[in-house]
Amino acid sequence: EGIYPTPAIGGVGLIKDLSKTMTIGLKTEGNILCVVGESNNHLGNTQYLSIIKNKEEGGTPHINLDDELKNGKFILDCINKNIAKSVHDIGEGGILVAAAEMCIAGNLGIKIRINKDFLHGYFFGEDQGRYLLEISDDNFDHLSNLASETNVFVEKLASINEKNISINDIGSISVNKLKASHLEWFENFTDE
Repeated sequence: EGIYPTPAIGGVGLIKDLSKTMTIGLKTEGNILCVVGESNNHLGNTQYLSIIKNKEEGGTPHINLDDELKNGKFILDCINKNIAKSVHDIGEGGILVAAAEMCIAGNLGIKIRINKDFLHGYFFGEDQGRYLLEISDDNFDHLSNLASETNVFVEKLASINEKNISINDIGSISVNKLKASHLEWFENFTDE
């Protein structure tokens, strides 16, 4: 059967200072995780809509290349100023999927405390030009000032903890359980 068009872009760059490389794994308990870039709860043609709602409908999110560039430069600036501890783009699956990947990679949890009208859209929307950025808690004011100077949207998402991913008072899962599910799916798939 036909498949959806899948545009792909490959990028290659040169890192002059290897001390400025970033990974997605969370680094330190007590740090905070921030969202960089605005979330507009775009669920059209997302993994959430396809997997959870069993629908494939809606258009792609609006892309503003100026915002993409501005937010990307902001992240690079945070890395160069040694503010960033870890960074991950928010892509397929949205904020919650990217955060879970960071938790699994760093073997640390997060406690999300956020008040939004439409949590499904916020957590699983695939709006463009967004990142998750881990910083030390005492750097948030500095980060906010930098964001204000460059007209970049930044908000706190979570604090980093030792063992669990929890969202408000909705629920919690241990990182170990999530990690086991993430690693075992292929083994279970091949056993069938």
